[in-house]
Amino acid sequence: MQAEAHVNRILPEVQETPTTWTPPTGVLGRIVAESTARVREIPDRRRAELEGMARAASAPPDFLAALRAGGSLAVIAEVKRRSPSKGEINPALSAGAQAKAYASGGAADA
Repeated sequence: MQAEAHVNRILPEVQETPTTWTPPTGVLGRIVAESTARVREIPDRRRAELEGMARAASAPPDFLAALRAGGSLAVIAEVKRRSPSKGEINPALSAGAQAKAYASGGAADA
């Protein structure tokens, strides 16, 4: 019995390109709508301040490097105080302390 030959895909997996963006629905749609409303309420002065802070911030960790670091397996950990669908998880959580605990436990920190 012969093994099947590998097929190189030339065409994209998605065959049709949408001409307009369709907003998400459900929980994600609610999150997008609420976030859009909050952004619209930010005064111009504060928005300029936030944009300046974003430009001055250091680059985020390299996700691909984190996956490749330390061998064949890397754990990517996420610090969450709340879930969009489930609500509050631990609102008093110290993100910095939790991130350090994840890193000391072996989570990738690229």
